[in-house]
Amino acid sequence: MCALPETPRAGEALSGVAAKVDEFGGEATLVEAARLPVARARALVEESRAARRQEYADIVQEAERFLNYVRRETEHRDFTFAEPEELEADLSKLRGWPGQIGARDYFGAGEARQVEAALDRCEEALTAFMEAASGAEGGD
Repeated sequence: MCALPETPRAGEALSGVAAKVDEFGGEATLVEAARLPVARARALVEESRAARRQEYADIVQEAERFLNYVRRETEHRDFTFAEPEELEADLSKLRGWPGQIGARDYFGAGEARQVEAALDRCEEALTAFMEAASGAEGGD
């Protein structure tokens, strides 16, 4: 069982899930316009916000790990051609997570600015790393 706000986006998503359940021989029932006691509705909203805040915090934590890795690589290793590409791929994955979380953030957890700032710092660090790596490869 899940409870989501009655929005077109949520309705489409749940209809898709229900169709898949039916496709695999299961049974899905969508209930619309359900009324919950106010206290329970507020608790569900806060639980959802708390879960999204945690997910956003996880992105910030992963961004910090990324930054620490880039710093260590910049300070302690010779650069290889593959490293910038791998780091770009890692940052691309990190940049995709907020959108995935945002799709489930029905009640606005409000952590988007903090996440964007952390990812911007990652972008800056990667740019500096790539400049250092290209200078090392060019013999500078």
